[in-house]
Amino acid sequence: MTNRKNYAPALEIKKPAITKPFISLGFISGIRNNSILMSVVLFFSAFLLYANTLKNGYAIDDEEVIFKNAFVQAGLKGIPDIISTPHLHGYLTLPNETYRPMSLVFFAVEKELFGPSPFAGHLFNMFFFGLCVIVLFRFLNHLFDRKKTNTAFIASLLFAIHPIHTEVVANIKSFDAILCFLFAFIALNLFLNYFENGKKAGLLFAVISLFLSLISKEDSITLIFLVPLIFIFYKNTDKKRTVEIIAGTMFAAISFLVLRYYILNVNNNTTANLSFIQNALVNAPDFSTRLATCILILGYYIRFMFFPYPLICDYSFSSIPFAHFTDPVIWFILIAAITCIYIAVKRLIKYKKDLVSFGIIFFLVTISLFSNLFFLIGSEMSERFTFLPSVGFCLLAATGIQQLTKLKFINQIIPDLPFRFIIAGIGILLTFLTISRNNEWEDNYTLHFNDLQKAPENSHLNYCVGYALIDSIFYKETNILLKQEVLNEGTRYLSKAVQVNPEYTNAQAELGKAFLLGNQFDSAERHFNIALASEPFNIPVLNNKSELLFRKKDYDGAIAASHIILSINPTFAKSYSNIGLCYYIMGKYDSAIIYLNKSIKMDPGLPLSYPNLALTYNKTGNIDSSRKYTAIARRYYPNFEIQL
Repeated sequence: MTNRKNYAPALEIKKPAITKPFISLGFISGIRNNSILMSVVLFFSAFLLYANTLKNGYAIDDEEVIFKNAFVQAGLKGIPDIISTPHLHGYLTLPNETYRPMSLVFFAVEKELFGPSPFAGHLFNMFFFGLCVIVLFRFLNHLFDRKKTNTAFIASLLFAIHPIHTEVVANIKSFDAILCFLFAFIALNLFLNYFENGKKAGLLFAVISLFLSLISKEDSITLIFLVPLIFIFYKNTDKKRTVEIIAGTMFAAISFLVLRYYILNVNNNTTANLSFIQNALVNAPDFSTRLATCILILGYYIRFMFFPYPLICDYSFSSIPFAHFTDPVIWFILIAAITCIYIAVKRLIKYKKDLVSFGIIFFLVTISLFSNLFFLIGSEMSERFTFLPSVGFCLLAATGIQQLTKLKFINQIIPDLPFRFIIAGIGILLTFLTISRNNEWEDNYTLHFNDLQKAPENSHLNYCVGYALIDSIFYKETNILLKQEVLNEGTRYLSKAVQVNPEYTNAQAELGKAFLLGNQFDSAERHFNIALASEPFNIPVLNNKSELLFRKKDYDGAIAASHIILSINPTFAKSYSNIGLCYYIMGKYDSAIIYLNKSIKMDPGLPLSYPNLALTYNKTGNIDSSRKYTAIARRYYPNFEIQL
């Protein structure tokens, strides 16, 4: 952009500064082996660490899940629709849908009580994340017979402050992952209690809690493998109760799968191939490349456990390159994974209630759901996928810290200075990164702009920044010179997006819109046509092309494009309005009146139809109707006048 420094101060929404970490969390000392006090410390460590998210707004998928979801916005009245339809049915109908009603029900209740409030959403995410850390601590402490309380505490504290969890906690939409985790570990704690006391009510509540976890998000389906591990190898003193717990786990999982199948089929949910922009592995040239890339992604996940920087909200093309078995890194990751499996199995057989084997198995089993090895999922990679698997890593890290410092398990959490310094250093660094990352989740533009600096070749991030500039900042800016600067900047990012991935339909369509706003009609039409070649029935693109043809004075072409839209969606009011305006300009006033009235019937809140209808009636000499619609038009356009 030229003369940026002259314009930047006047921008209503400025480019966000690339945030830098700025505060740290000291290690909590002097606590003795008191599980209740430890739980309190863990809760407030997790809760306060995300306090700076309270100033943030909505970001990424919050739109489709919360403030533009008709069922959620209906409040309590929308709950029956939420529990009887696929996950995003209140926003749009998608193929390959899921069934996750729990978080949407909560959002509907939240809307009823607090209205549209990102503050409330962030506050609840913080609170329930704190509860997640408590139930994790209690599970680990209970699993190892309360003999490894120090390790359980350290593992839970690492989980609380690990930056990899910022995508889940700082993004309101990811409340589904928080609820999934919370109910899953409540279920595990209840299973452990039942194993000790044999109270059937506890078993029943555990099964219900696991079911609630599954209808929050499917991630906890891996418990069907982990529960047998726990109660065969770690709690194996009562075979009858072990069988009952495993049976209860299977019952919850099967009940969820049956309900999910029923809901999706009743709502005629379709299946469709994943797109390249969702998961680049769909275009892997061969199975070998796909397998090698999956192994590389596993390496990324492991690296982020140890070195969670830089973090970005999107790992689509081309953030992760296709990998090949000729790359030594792939073999290193594969050998490391096989070695870990060997160590886990060997220690599981050799040692009773081994922490290391449990940590490795927990991580590998839960991350396998997102590995793309067995089936392709809706994203090549995402930080939120590590929310559950990171428990295994945190347990391994806590065990490793104690082993490295050669400490014995005693009743004090902080036995000597070396231990304090190691934990304090880790805590400060992780806190430092977490709080910094929270700031980047302020809103869509801030998040995508910051992340684009870390992954400049990512097609989707370039698209997101360009989209935010064109569809938000451009329309809000009132200074003509600054408006042009924003348009030029948005066009540059969108051009980069299609340069990296020419098949990115949304980027092609948005770039066409940017050229249309800049009156570059030929360029706009070229990109609209590219987008329509892959999605011929894309209504927003067809609508933009109709506007383009109208501005080129090709009124017959604009009418034809609008009729294509109406053949797809007969209730699309804007197309009726556009056709009516074309007929008005062409002097076909009777046809104009018919279509403008249809647009008002379809959408009485469409403002532009009223002044156009007033003008049309005036042309036909129907002064009374012209005055009627002029009065309505002035509600939207106070300065609207007609020479009657």
